[in-house]
This record gives sequence, C-alpha cells and structure tokens, in this order.
Amino acid sequence: MSVVHFSERRIEALGPRKPPYDIRDTHLKGFGVRVLPSGAKRFFIHSQHEGRRIWKTFGDAGSIGLEEARRRATELLAAIRRDEAPSLPEERLFETVAEEVFDRYGRNRKLRRRSTANISAARSCPDSGAGTSPPLGTAMSGAG
Repeated sequence: MSVVHFSERRIEALGPRKPPYDIRDTHLKGFGVRVLPSGAKRFFIHSQHEGRRIWKTFGDAGSIGLEEARRRATELLAAIRRDEAPSLPEERLFETVAEEVFDRYGRNRKLRRRSTANISAARSCPDSGAGTSPPLGTAMSGAG
C-alpha cells in the first residue's frame, strides 16, 4: 500500500495490475484510490472508530474530480467521528435490489405450457411429495 500526494495527473497515471491495489493520500488521512484490474479507479475512505473498521467506496475517479472526492471523503470521515452512520446514495440493501431485479425480469419470463401443467398437478396432489425432501441422513427409498 503506497502513500502519495494525489493530483489529477497522478491518479490518471495509475495503471491496472492483476490484483487490485490501494494508494492512499498524504493530504487527507483515510482517503485513497483503489485501482482494479479492469483499470477502473474508485475513491474510498478507510477509518477505525470505536474498534470498528469502516471501509466505503464512494465514487468513480473518472466521474468525479479529486477536489470533489476529497470534499466527500472529509464529510464521510467527519460523520464517522460524530458517530453517525455515513450513508451513500449507492448503498442499498440486498433485499431491495433483489426485489427490483425479480420484478423487472421475472415478469418477462414465460413458463412453457407443459411446465405450468406439471406445477399445477404437483400442487394439487398431496401425496406427490412435491416441494418436500426427506430428512437429512435418511436414504430415499426407490424401486431400485
């Protein structure tokens, strides 16, 4: 992990490597850039508060400038010190994202007629065992 004084030119010059790597700023403690193997560069903050380590990425180096990133990093680090939970616009719960994906793409999928008939038959037949599995550690009996 290197520590350098950031400038726009220095950040642009950072090249990709096989493993991702971090460069930290000498100007603002806890602020840095993570360079990914794809060449993408993400600004991050890293801090420790009350025994908890906090690591958050908050912007793409290609979309926001260095001064804006430093300003955001300063705000996030100050929020951590005030014991506030720093929130980021991109930060969302997995459940929310999964629900949106299922809503968006689940409706576009059509089951084949035979599949829907098999599902209906399995639901209507109580002895079919559809949706149930034997307890762990027991062998399934078959006509073998």
